Amino acid sequence: MSRQMYQISILGKWYHKEMVINNVVFQYDDHEPCGKDFIEFYNINKIRSVDIWSCAEDVNWIGTFSKINNTLKIKNGTEERIVEIVTLSSNSLSYKYTFDGNNDGINENYIETFNH
Repeated sequence: MSRQMYQISILGKWYHKEMVINNVVFQYDDHEPCGKDFIEFYNINKIRSVDIWSCAEDVNWIGTFSKINNTLKIKNGTEERIVEIVTLSSNSLSYKYTFDGNNDGINENYIETFNH
């Protein structure tokens, strides 16, 4: 991992692009013609997830984050996730984590990718 990646700011809006679950790619297809769903890292350690519905922002959740090198800790109420940043450039963010998304007792491998 390059030292330059650590210096690029994560702040701003990141638009959903795709999610890979156990090596299966799912393109994000819930954008509207008038706007794209996004996550936003803003202020000091604040994050929010926003869906665009009928051309208006609908905030899913607001939480906090901390970033140390390539590790990102995201907390939303009682839920906390620690992810590893795979890519962070001026126009792309990808991070990976494990999570039991289908509640079968087995964690799946996730990689989420966003565009700036």
